[in-house]
Amino acid sequence: MANTPHLALADVTTSGDGTNTTKYRFAADEGNSVESVLLPSLEAASVSTQVGCRMGCRFCGVGESPRVLRNLHAHEIVAQVLAMQTSANTGIESSPPSIRNLFYFGMGEPLANFDNVLGSMEQFHRMGIERFAVASCGLVPMFPQLAKIPLAIRLFVSLHAPNNRLRSELMPINRQYPIEALLEGILEYRRSSFLGQPVYVNYVMLRGINDSPDAMMELGRLLEDYRTDVIVLLKLFNRIDTLPLRGTSRRQIRRCVRVLESCGVCCHYTESYGRDINAGGGQLTPGSPFTAGEEGKRGQ
Repeated sequence: MANTPHLALADVTTSGDGTNTTKYRFAADEGNSVESVLLPSLEAASVSTQVGCRMGCRFCGVGESPRVLRNLHAHEIVAQVLAMQTSANTGIESSPPSIRNLFYFGMGEPLANFDNVLGSMEQFHRMGIERFAVASCGLVPMFPQLAKIPLAIRLFVSLHAPNNRLRSELMPINRQYPIEALLEGILEYRRSSFLGQPVYVNYVMLRGINDSPDAMMELGRLLEDYRTDVIVLLKLFNRIDTLPLRGTSRRQIRRCVRVLESCGVCCHYTESYGRDINAGGGQLTPGSPFTAGEEGKRGQ
């Protein structure tokens, strides 16, 4: 009988940005690693669903080498949160952290591992976690399946471009499910989901690529018929040393928010916690885990 795959806690690192955001690295059986993040200020945990990711998004540390080594099992997804609750190395306090919100924002495409994500949600719900958020690069055929789940789930969808040409350059998934299909999928999800709330549209701001006033006007026109169905989140790019991309300045992002608002689009500017420890969106990586001699150094 094959051994049951499991994750072993290898390292804990706490941010110095004042939020006590803490990154957990787990060694997987096959010699790679998985990372997840505790966000105490949001009473939330952000978990990974795959070892690696095959989506290949240009602005993501995991997507730099687009491959899935394997899906995580439901018990492995849950184990990430159990480690947060039981580890003495959180750097916050000795009592277990309060986790009321569960984000599937870590490594991997959650909707490409749907059955295990659903299984983990059911376990988390039995643990008393009632609010969930799922981030997808736009695996449109799975939206109806997610909408059927009778739990409080917010859907976050990656857009990152105002047209198909640029989105295909940034996100290979667009060649299979272009923007038109994505927006129709969002509309159907909003109509049929348990909460019926607007869908959050992630748009990471990349300097000189997708952040011009003209790009914002084009985005405003694109979303004209979906203004009650989406909330746009203009996101500060989290720098990844191995990528040649640079982020838009905060000042320019705020200007872009105003442009979209002038088009009648609900829009907010957001940035990640834990950027200094590479715990922000797009910064998690499936690199090799720490060796036994290194284990726990950062958490001590």
